[in-house]
Amino acid sequence: MAAGMTLAAAAPATQAAPVNVHLCHIAGTTTPLGTPSGLTPEAFDDATATLVNGGCDSAQGRLRAETTRPDAVGGSAGVWRYTAPADTTITALRMRRQTFGLSGAAGSGAAFGRYTLQTHASTLELREPGAATGDVSGEVEFPGLSTSSVRFTAGCALDGFDRCQNIVAAEVPWMRITLEDPAAPTVQNAAGSLLQDAVLSGTVRASYDGADVGTGLLESVVVVDGVDHARQPLSPGVASCQELTSSDSTRDYRTGVPCLTARDGATVSLDTTTIADGTHTVSVFAVDAAGQRTPLAAARSVTVRNAPPCRDGVDNDGDGRVDTADPACHTDGNPANPGSYDPGRAESPDPECADGQDNDRDGRVDTADPACHSDGDPGNPATYVPGGKESPDPACSNGQDDDGDGLADSADPGCRNALNVYVPGDGDERNPGPVQSTAPGPVTVPSQGQPNGPACQQARLRVWLDQSVRGRDASGRLRVLTRAGRSVRTVTLPDTVASPNLRRYRLRGTLLCKQGRFWVRASRAKVELTSTDANGRRFKSGSTTRTNGAFTWFNPVNYRPRTITFVYRPDLSSSRVVARMSVRYRVAPGVRFVR
Repeated sequence: MAAGMTLAAAAPATQAAPVNVHLCHIAGTTTPLGTPSGLTPEAFDDATATLVNGGCDSAQGRLRAETTRPDAVGGSAGVWRYTAPADTTITALRMRRQTFGLSGAAGSGAAFGRYTLQTHASTLELREPGAATGDVSGEVEFPGLSTSSVRFTAGCALDGFDRCQNIVAAEVPWMRITLEDPAAPTVQNAAGSLLQDAVLSGTVRASYDGADVGTGLLESVVVVDGVDHARQPLSPGVASCQELTSSDSTRDYRTGVPCLTARDGATVSLDTTTIADGTHTVSVFAVDAAGQRTPLAAARSVTVRNAPPCRDGVDNDGDGRVDTADPACHTDGNPANPGSYDPGRAESPDPECADGQDNDRDGRVDTADPACHSDGDPGNPATYVPGGKESPDPACSNGQDDDGDGLADSADPGCRNALNVYVPGDGDERNPGPVQSTAPGPVTVPSQGQPNGPACQQARLRVWLDQSVRGRDASGRLRVLTRAGRSVRTVTLPDTVASPNLRRYRLRGTLLCKQGRFWVRASRAKVELTSTDANGRRFKSGSTTRTNGAFTWFNPVNYRPRTITFVYRPDLSSSRVVARMSVRYRVAPGVRFVR
C-alpha cells in the first residue's frame, strides 16, 4: 500500500462481539473494579447518590440512592446515571438491586416514595408504596434496548411542598451494560516490508496510524493462511484495555472506552521463522475493543524463505547453478572444492573469475585471464583466484605495447622489478627512470581504468626492514641482519662500499583493507613506491601483494634517495591515495663496509 493511503471502516473481516461494560463489580461476583467510569451521581433537594460500604473498591460496596430525611419534600431524588460513549448504543442491561422504604403508607398530600429504572425514553421498572409493587431485590435483565443512557432513581415523588413520611432508598452492587460499537477502526500511512515485500525472511514489520471512534484500538493482528498468527497491543500499558473475562463470545471491560482512540506510528511484526518456508497468504488488521477488524492492505500471497540461499534448493541468482554447484556458495569461489562450501552464504551472482564468461572482453575467460591470478600469470594454476574480478588485464600482461617503446609485457623492462623479474600484474609498462616533478605530493600514476585489488576505501600500510647487509664475515660472505616484523622509519646506508651489494636491503610490508567492521588482508593489490633523490628527481616502482596481503621490495643497489614512500590507491585510474607510509634514507659519513 502506498504511504498516505487511507482505508476507511469498510466491512470488517469478522463481526464485532458484544461489548459488556461492568460497573462497580464484575457482574454476578463481589470482585471490585474501582470507581465506575461513565457512571455519574445526581441529587435533588432532600436526597443523595453515594457509594456505601467501601464503594466499588470493596467486595461489599454498593451504589446507593436515597432520601436523606423521613419527611423529604416532594421532588427529592437521588440518581445514578450511565451514559454510553459517543458512537455506541446500549443494547442490554443486567443488574442486581434492592429497594428500601417502599412498603409504607403514602406521605402528606400527594407525595410518596418511588424507585424507577429508566432509559432516556422509557421506564423499565417502577416501584411505589401501598400497591403490589413494593420493595424488590435480586437480579433483573433487560435485552433488546436501543438507548444512549440508563438510570435508577430513589426519592419522594411529585413536586411541591408535600412531604413523604419515611426514607426511601435503592442499592445496586453491580451493573452490566451491553454496548454496540458499529464503527470499525481506520488506518492511514500503512507501510513496511510486511506489506510490500514479495519474499519474506527473518522478522518483517509494518507501521501505520490508527484511530477508532467507538471503544478504542485493541491490537494489531497478522493473519497467515486464515489463522491469527501474531498480534501486538495498540494500547500498551492501559489497564482498562485488558479484558475482564476470557469469553470468546463477548468482550468484557470496566469502562465503555477501554482503549486508546488514536495511535500514530503503530507497529506490528511477524517472525517468519515460525512459519514453514513456502507460499502463504498474509493479511494484517487493526482491531478495536469490539473485535472489528480493518485491513492495512489487501491480503496477498508471499514467499517465506528463511533457509540460507546456498542450501534452499533454489537457483536464487538465476545462473543455472544451485547450492553446492554455485561458485558463490564457496568461500574460494570454486564449486569443485567441497571443503570451501558454505551453506550459510548468499547465492549472489558468480564471481567474474568463475562464471564462464569473458567479462572484460579480452578473449580470455576465468583461469585463462591474468586478472584472475594473484600474480597475473595465467600459466600458474596455484595463483588462480576463482572469487576474483575479471577486470581489464594489467598493462604488463595484456599482449599490447602500452608505452610505445616497441616492447610488450615480459619483453618490456617496465614490466620487471629491480631484480629483473617479470611482474605480469604490473599495471604500468613504462620503463623505470626519472620523472620530473615540480610540486610536492603523491605522484599521479597514469590512469589504467581498473580497480586495484578488493573494493577498499579504507586501508592501512605497514612496512618493516626485514633484511639488510652489514659487511662481510671472515670467510668473505655477506653478513645479513634480519629484523623481521619490526617497523622502520629510517634506513642507514654506508658512505662508501667495496661492493654494490653492500647497499642492498629488503623491506617487507602488509596491506590491510577495511570491509564492513573488520580489517582483512588485501590480496592482488598493487602497492606503489615513489622516491625522491638529493637532486629532487622522483622515481616510481612498486610491488603486488600476495594472497595474504604481504609484499616484498628490494632496493636497487644504486639507491641513495632521501625518502621512499609506499602508497595504495584503490582505483589506479584515480590519483586518490588512501594509505601511505614513508621511509627516510640516512647516509652515514665516513662509514665504509669492506671485506
